[in-house]
Amino acid sequence: MTRAPRHPLTRVVAALLALAAAPFPRAGATPPPPTSAPTANPAPSVRRGQLSVLKLVRADRESVGTVKVGSLAQRTLTFFNTATVPVSITLQSKTCGCLSASLDRQTVHPDQIVTVTLAATVAPSLGEQVQSARFAVTWTAPDGAPASEQAVCLVRYGADLSYMAMPQVIRRTAIAGVPVSHGVWLRWLDEGAAEAFVAASATCTVPGMSLEGPLETPGSPDVRMFQMAGTPLAPGFYPGEVRLRVARPEPSELVVPVKLTVLPAWYSEPGGAVFAGASVPLDLRLSPRTPAAPAPARVTLRGEAPFTARLATTDGGAAVVRLEPTRPLDQAEIGSARLHVFAQSGALLMDLPVAWFGPEALGSATSTPPR
Repeated sequence: MTRAPRHPLTRVVAALLALAAAPFPRAGATPPPPTSAPTANPAPSVRRGQLSVLKLVRADRESVGTVKVGSLAQRTLTFFNTATVPVSITLQSKTCGCLSASLDRQTVHPDQIVTVTLAATVAPSLGEQVQSARFAVTWTAPDGAPASEQAVCLVRYGADLSYMAMPQVIRRTAIAGVPVSHGVWLRWLDEGAAEAFVAASATCTVPGMSLEGPLETPGSPDVRMFQMAGTPLAPGFYPGEVRLRVARPEPSELVVPVKLTVLPAWYSEPGGAVFAGASVPLDLRLSPRTPAAPAPARVTLRGEAPFTARLATTDGGAAVVRLEPTRPLDQAEIGSARLHVFAQSGALLMDLPVAWFGPEALGSATSTPPR
């Protein structure tokens, strides 16, 4: 039997149906990496956001198991640059000072690999410990636009414990010029092991703070204590670490992060001074945050100012800083300075802003805008 010839329109319809059935690429979809990119087998896991330019090709297990206290829990991850342009990779942040994160290169060219190494000092604490490092990947797209991604790499581990340390992190708020202290306790799990304890070194990296110990704790023969103590001299945030090197009964190293926030010992009402046009004396009334706050002993002005500052007292005995003009303000004059209040010990009790505006400058700053 002879088959009737297909009409040309039939061929067109069949072709359109076949095209519609074919998979269509999504808009914005990431193209597959070059066929030359190596592939891990089995594929390792990595914690990351939308990381597409650097492909993970090799990685140690995220959980490295139980590690001896004071030793390093290490993990390496290797990435392959699938882009057609060089990319830069930099460390953005770490979860702990006990973690080091290194790169074998910071510029990764196309078809090149970069290895990330995480190494965490194991702390003597129960349960799983997790540390992470955040990296940023940046490059210039072919159209000249800047582009970036971020990745977070983790390492998990447990401690092979002979003793525990408490706390794992020290967070304290202190007042400038007022002594502050905080303890770090070591508790041995084996009875009698603390009797053989010998510390090779004990240091604290927080400015103005030192570490004392070991100190015995009456009634707790398996516990030893170290005490971080000192007098912070200036307000601010002071991160640091308590580091202990244990020589016996077994060598190890302990790192306890410290986050110390120091507040001004006194506060002022008002919280600063503004000379607005008129050159008349101004008073700032000072009050302590705590009865233990050291008394103000002297004041200084940081920066050139058209007035002097002196410490005085009211009839009720309250401390007052009096600002007295030394000359009239120029018509368009604008300026600012800092007023520092110190204790006899040199501790900075307050850092206050002071500003001044001449009559014309004040008028231009307060004039009604045109409708």
